Amino acid sequence: MKLIEFHCHKCGFKRGAAARHQGRRVKCPGCGVPGVIGVSADRIAAFFCGSCGLVKKTGIVNLGRKRGCPECGTSGEVIDITNGVPSVGPSKVSTSPAVGGGVGDLFRRPWFKTVLATGGFMFIFLVAYLFVGGQAGYLAATISIPSLQDRKPPPAQTRDSSQERNRLVDIQHLLSTTRDLSGRDLNRVNFSTLDLRKVNFRSANLQGADFSKTNLQKADLRDADLGGARLFNADLSGADLTGAILAGAVLNKADLTGTILAGSDFTGAELIKSSMVEINATGAVFAEAIVYEADFSRARLQGSSLAGATLTRVNFSGADFSGANLSGTNLTDSNLADCTFAEADLRKANMVGLTLDRLNFQKADLRGARLYGSSLIKTDIREADLSHADLSMARLEKANGVRAILNSANLHGADMNNMIARFAEFKESDLSGSVLSYGDLNGVVMSGANLTGAVLEHAILTRSNFSRANLTGAVLREARLADESVLIEANLTGADLAGADLRGADFTSSNLTGANLRKTRLTRTLLKNAWLNNADLSQADLTHADLSNADLKGANLTGINLTSVTNLRLDGLRSAVLNDVKLTRFDLRHANLAEAVLVHADLEDGDLSNADLSNADLSKANLSGADLRWANLTGANFSGADLSGANFNDADLNRADFKNANLSGASLLNVKNLKRARNMDGKVSAAENASSGEEHEVHESIGAESQAVETKSENGVKIWGLDVEGYGLFTDKYLHVADPGKLYENLSEVEVNLLKHQMFSRSNELAEGGGAVAGILYNVNFIPANREIPLDIQWISPDGSVVSASAEVVKYLQRRVAVARFASGRKFRPGAWKVRFYSAGKLIAEQGMDLLTPVKQVAKERSDAPPVEEKEQIASLTSSKKRKVR
Repeated sequence: MKLIEFHCHKCGFKRGAAARHQGRRVKCPGCGVPGVIGVSADRIAAFFCGSCGLVKKTGIVNLGRKRGCPECGTSGEVIDITNGVPSVGPSKVSTSPAVGGGVGDLFRRPWFKTVLATGGFMFIFLVAYLFVGGQAGYLAATISIPSLQDRKPPPAQTRDSSQERNRLVDIQHLLSTTRDLSGRDLNRVNFSTLDLRKVNFRSANLQGADFSKTNLQKADLRDADLGGARLFNADLSGADLTGAILAGAVLNKADLTGTILAGSDFTGAELIKSSMVEINATGAVFAEAIVYEADFSRARLQGSSLAGATLTRVNFSGADFSGANLSGTNLTDSNLADCTFAEADLRKANMVGLTLDRLNFQKADLRGARLYGSSLIKTDIREADLSHADLSMARLEKANGVRAILNSANLHGADMNNMIARFAEFKESDLSGSVLSYGDLNGVVMSGANLTGAVLEHAILTRSNFSRANLTGAVLREARLADESVLIEANLTGADLAGADLRGADFTSSNLTGANLRKTRLTRTLLKNAWLNNADLSQADLTHADLSNADLKGANLTGINLTSVTNLRLDGLRSAVLNDVKLTRFDLRHANLAEAVLVHADLEDGDLSNADLSNADLSKANLSGADLRWANLTGANFSGADLSGANFNDADLNRADFKNANLSGASLLNVKNLKRARNMDGKVSAAENASSGEEHEVHESIGAESQAVETKSENGVKIWGLDVEGYGLFTDKYLHVADPGKLYENLSEVEVNLLKHQMFSRSNELAEGGGAVAGILYNVNFIPANREIPLDIQWISPDGSVVSASAEVVKYLQRRVAVARFASGRKFRPGAWKVRFYSAGKLIAEQGMDLLTPVKQVAKERSDAPPVEEKEQIASLTSSKKRKVR
């Protein structure tokens, strides 16, 4: 009879027993502890839960017993794990006994005892086959592992079933012992619902693995490959995934709170409703990831890449995106409160309607970003690039945009009140309807920008550049555009600049038609070729302003001082309003002042010769001593005006109204349509008597000039007159200049006056030995203006002899200098010299010039001193009758 052995694992007691007692539980005769007949003491038993995978060692005596699982509460069984832990199976696996553990149950079944009695040898062989031949692993391998969505991982591509079984057995054994699976090939293994806390998966291949509902708290997944893995509802809180690959992984509802994700790769991963609170994802890649309603609060994402990711309704509050790449991301409805985007790449990111108040976007790249209707109140966008970005209807109140770049950006209707944007660029941007009031925009560049209807009240715009910008209807009341701001070719039609500081600004060729410039400061402002039609310049300060070729037709210049204005375009003053304007001693020759309003204007001693004042309103104006020769005064209103000492010679007085005007001492020689002038009763005789009294005192040139006006030359040219602008002895600097007249070409009026002072000496003392050069600066007014006329110039000494003669060909109003050189050693005759100008043999002008030696100069000053009673008469004649030299 074959014997088997009873071996007590407690006291070591051994005794033989018949084979039929195999598996029976008896008490040890030595110590009384229960044991099983036929079971070796070297074998290992453990409680195994097929539902949650719990494995807990126990005594071999418990082999085959069933009990509730202390973890999940489901039924489990004590099995033999000498050859390894079986794979996790469904809960019903407990009904199928594990190898070794189920043998005790078989012995307790009556029908099985009969089988043992007749086939004991076959049973022993079967036991040997199962435990020695590895069939327990086969059983474990054939049990499927459930998933939340009943998805079974596909079988290995190249492994045969034996290798796969051995691999799973190995995994089970390691999980029950060392829990170290680092570097293992674990692809497509189903770990769902297992407790894998603190398991070491470092550098493991976990592609396609299923970790659904798995507990991976504080697991080590550094450099692991989890590509395509399922981590649905998995708990990875506190885990370390540094350098891990999770491309295409599904982490929906996964908990990654406090996880280390530095350098990890989530390309194309799904993170729907996942918790990523306080993760460290510096340098991580989330490109093309789908993130929806996830929680990334206080996440560290510096230098990470989220390019092209969908980040809808995500909570990013307190997250740090410094240097991160978010280009092309969709951040719709996300919470970005207290985030940092310094130096981040947000090109073409969608942030429509987001609240971005007080965030840091310093040096961020936001080119092409969509920020329509977003709120950026007090946001820091210093040196950020928002070129081509859509910021229409956005709020940027008190935002800091120093040196920000917003070229070609859409800022239509944006609110930028109190914004700081020093040296920012808005080239070609659309700022129509935007508000920039009280902002600090010093040095801002808005060339080519559209600011139609924009509001910039009280804005600081010093040293700004608005060249070619469209400011139609813009409001710049009290704005500061001083210190060389550039508005060249800008369109300011209908703009409101009332009270603005425009000192030193450049408005060359700009359009200010209908603009409100009331009480503006235009000191030294450049308005060359500017259109100021119908503009309101009343009470503006135009001191030293340059209005070269400016068009002032219909402009309101009430109460301004134009005395120091340079290069005023005189043919562009038609219909201008010049009430209370100050133009004393102003050169208005050939000015077009038709229909201009000059009520109370101060034009004392002004030169209005050849001016067009038809239908102009000069009521109560001061025109005393004014030169109105050849002027068109048709329909002009002089009622109540002071015209004392004015020169109306050859002027057209057709329908001019002189009601209550003061014409005492006025000259009316050769006036036209005197009989058609209105309200001249009682004034003509006084004016004529004054004129006849002056005829004896006026230079012969006046008579000659008058004769020339009435006469046309043979070539059809009519000469209106020759104007002497300056004369005298040359200073040393200009003694040897061949053609002094060329020095006056293309000069402004200021430059001409300066050159005259430099060229002509204030003294007329000529040494006895001669050796000096004298000259006369002149121009000729004639029609047609496109012709050239020849002149003969003669210098006549005091004894009547012609000392010097020259011929010139001059253009219309061309400044020329007639020169006489007195050779050294030549006998000089001091006294009253004359310079005569002839055209076609007819005298057209004559200028007197006293050249004296130093001794005779003193004597003349004494002898020429008039008696006291004659001084007033001489002063009156010289101020209104003699030709004025400027």
